[in-house]
Amino acid sequence: MQPVEDETLKRTIFGVASDISKIKFSEEKFAKLFQINPSACCLIDPDNHKYLEVNEAFCSLLGFSNHELIGKTALDLGVVTPEIIHAVSQKADTNGKVTNVETELKTKNGGIKHVLFSAENIYLQDKKYCFTVVNDITDRKQVEEALIESEKRLNLALSVAKMAYWRFEIATNKVEWSEGHQVLFGISMEEFAETLDDVQNHVHEEDREYGEKNLERTIKENVPFDNTYRVIYPNGDIHWLHSFGYLFNNAQGAPDHVFGVTQDITDQKSTENELRKLSRAVEQSPASILITEPDGKIVYGNPKVCELTGYPIEELLGQNPRIMQSGETPRETYKILWDAILSGNEYRNEFINKKKNGELYWESVSISPIVDSRGKIINFLAVKEDINERKKMIASLQEALVKAESADLLKKAFIQNISHEIRTPMNSILGFGQLTSDPDLTQYERERYFTIVKASANRLMNTVTDFMDISLIISGNLEIQKKYFSFGDLLDLLYVTTDKFMPSSKAQNIGLTLQTPPITTKLNIYSDYELLRKVLSHLLYNAFKFTKQGTVSVGFEVKGNELEFFVKDTGVGINKELQAIIFDKFMQENPLDTRGHEGSGLGLSIAKGIVELMGGNIWLESVKGEGSTFFFTIPVYLVGDEKQVQKETAVSPTAKPLILIADDELYAGFLLERIFHKNGIDVIVVENGQQAIDACRQNHTISLVMMDLKMPVINGFEATKQIKSFRPELPVIALTAFALSGDENRALENGCDDYISKPFEQEAMLNKLKKYGIYTES
Repeated sequence: MQPVEDETLKRTIFGVASDISKIKFSEEKFAKLFQINPSACCLIDPDNHKYLEVNEAFCSLLGFSNHELIGKTALDLGVVTPEIIHAVSQKADTNGKVTNVETELKTKNGGIKHVLFSAENIYLQDKKYCFTVVNDITDRKQVEEALIESEKRLNLALSVAKMAYWRFEIATNKVEWSEGHQVLFGISMEEFAETLDDVQNHVHEEDREYGEKNLERTIKENVPFDNTYRVIYPNGDIHWLHSFGYLFNNAQGAPDHVFGVTQDITDQKSTENELRKLSRAVEQSPASILITEPDGKIVYGNPKVCELTGYPIEELLGQNPRIMQSGETPRETYKILWDAILSGNEYRNEFINKKKNGELYWESVSISPIVDSRGKIINFLAVKEDINERKKMIASLQEALVKAESADLLKKAFIQNISHEIRTPMNSILGFGQLTSDPDLTQYERERYFTIVKASANRLMNTVTDFMDISLIISGNLEIQKKYFSFGDLLDLLYVTTDKFMPSSKAQNIGLTLQTPPITTKLNIYSDYELLRKVLSHLLYNAFKFTKQGTVSVGFEVKGNELEFFVKDTGVGINKELQAIIFDKFMQENPLDTRGHEGSGLGLSIAKGIVELMGGNIWLESVKGEGSTFFFTIPVYLVGDEKQVQKETAVSPTAKPLILIADDELYAGFLLERIFHKNGIDVIVVENGQQAIDACRQNHTISLVMMDLKMPVINGFEATKQIKSFRPELPVIALTAFALSGDENRALENGCDDYISKPFEQEAMLNKLKKYGIYTES
C-alpha cells in the first residue's frame, strides 16, 4: 500500500491485493525438495558468488557445516581454484547454464572429490539466484580408473606374452581387435579391417581354409576355437600365431559372438623345430646316450644304447647303468667317477662293459651333470662311444709295431743273408772261373775248379730260387697247380728226390732211408706234384745240414684223406723254446753272426708256406742233442677208378731233327745252340716272336720249338698260339727266367706242350728232347 494525493491534495491510501498462496506453496515445495535432495545443492548469489543456501548433502560432500558455508565463496573456502572456475565458465552456454561438467572439488580435510557440476540461474520472488547441483562421482571415477589401470596391466601382460584379445560378432561378421594385434600382424590399428574376410588377406594362403573351417565348427558345434596359422608381415617376414576362443550365446540362447585371444608363437615354433632337430639328432646319434636321475636310475636311452647292449628300452628304464658293468673295472674307478660328477664336473674314461648276452665291449664314456636354474643337479647325461673296433685296431697296430720291429730285424737279416749267400758263391764262381783259363793247369785241377764253380753256381741258384719262392708266398702270388698222379708216381717222386741227396749222404757218411707204405695201384692222388717235391727237398736239405752223424729217414703214411709225410734226422736237435719260431724266415738255432751253415735260411719258411697254401699243417718234434722229426700233411682226394692217370706214350726218334730257338737273349740262345750242336742237332735261332712265326710258316722241317716267353715284337705266349693255329702238331717247349707260379699253366693254356725254367742243366734239357723223340743217347 502507498499514500496517494489527488487533485485536491486529498491524501488517499491506494493498495493492490493479489493471491500469492500458489507462489508460497511452490517456494515451500522447492525448499523442501532442496533440503531432501540426495544431490549436493546450493544457491549462490550470482553477483558476489557467496553461498546463500546449501543442503545437507552439500555439507556432507565438502565436510563443511551450514554455518561455515553460508556467506562464503568457494574460493574463500578453497573448495575450488581460479583455474577450475575459469574452466567451468568456458563450458557455460550463452545463458550461463552449465550441465554435467566433470571437475574436482577440495573438501575441508583436503580430500579431492570428483563431481559432475551443473548450474543454472533461477528466480525466486523475482530475485535471481544461481542454483547449483553437484553429483559425487568419486567412487565411479575410482572404478573407471581401476578398470583403465586393469586394462593397461592386461594389455601389458598380453604384450609381454605376445598376445592380444579379439571379439567376432557372428551376425555382422565383424571383428573387434585389441591394440596388441598391431604387433602380432605387423600393421597399425588403422589398417585392421572390421570383417573377418579382410583379415584373412594377412594370413598365409595355405592356412586360410583351415582357419575358416575351425571357426565354422566352433559356431555350429560349440567347441573351443583352436587354430595355428601363419601371417605375412608387410616386409615379407612370416610369423606363427595361435588363436584360441569360446562361443558365447545371446539371451535367447542363439550363437552371438566368439571371444578369444591370439598369441605369437614364432619363437615357440622355432624352439620346437630346434628341439625336434635335437631329438632326432639324439635318436639317430651313432653314440649311445643315457639320461639318469641323480640316484642313477635310467630315465632315457636312445636306440643306439639298445642296439649296442642288446637290452630293450623297457628293460633299461628304471634300472641302474651298473647292469652293464663287466666286473673288470676297479671299484676305485667308479668312486672317482661319482666324486667328479657329484661335484658338478664332467668325467671321461674308457670302460670294458658287458652286453645282455654277456659279450664284453669297450666304450669311451663322458658323463656330465645337468643342473636347474638354481644349480641343483637334476639329471646325469652319459654319452658313450663304441670303441671296440678302435681297441682292436690299436691292438693290431701294437702287434703290427712288434711285427714291424721284427720285420726291421728281418730286413737286416735278409740284407746280411742275401749278401752272404750271393757274394760267397759269386766269389768262388769268379775266382775259380778265372783260374780255369790258366794254361798251366793240370786236368785234375781244371776238373776240380770246374766242380767248385758248378757247386757255387748251384748254391747261388738255390739262393735266388729261395728268395723268389718266399716272395711269392708272402705276396700271395704262389698258385697251387693240382693234377692227378698215381700212387706209383708219388713213390717215384720220393725216389728221385732222395737220389739227389745221395751224394750228401755219402760225403757226410750219413745213412739215408726211405719208408713207404705198400703200393696201392688202385689209388690216384690229386695234388701239386712239383710243390710237394719242393717241400720234401727243403726238409731233406735241412736234415742233412744239421746232422753230423747217424741217419736221415723220409717217408709217409696214408691217413684218411691226408698224406702224412715225415723227415727224421739224428742231428743236433732244437731247443724247446725255439721250436715255435723255427719256421720263421732266416731262423736257425744259431744267431746270424755265429752260424756255421750255408744256405738262405728260408727253407723251413718256404716249406711251411707251401704246406699251408695246400691246406695242410706242418710241425716238428725235437729233443736237443737227439735229433728232430718234421711232419707235414697234405690233403688229397683218394679216388678209385673214377679218374685214371694219363700215361705218357713213347715218341719215335725224329730223323735229322731241326730245332727252332726263339730267344732275344744272345748268350741264352748261344748256350742252347752249343748244347744241341754238341749232341748232333741242327738249330735255327731267331730273336723275336714274329720271326719265330715266320720261320715255322716257311720251314716245315722244324721238329721242335724252344720258345722264350718274354720277347720283343710278339711275346712267346702269342707266338705259340699263332704257330699252333697252322702247325698244331709241332711241339713247343716254353722257356722262361721268371719262374713265377702260374707261368707253366699259362704257357700250356696258350698251346705250349712243355715248360722248362732258366737256368737249366744240360741233362734236364736233353731229357725234355727225349720226351719228344728229338734226342737219343748214343
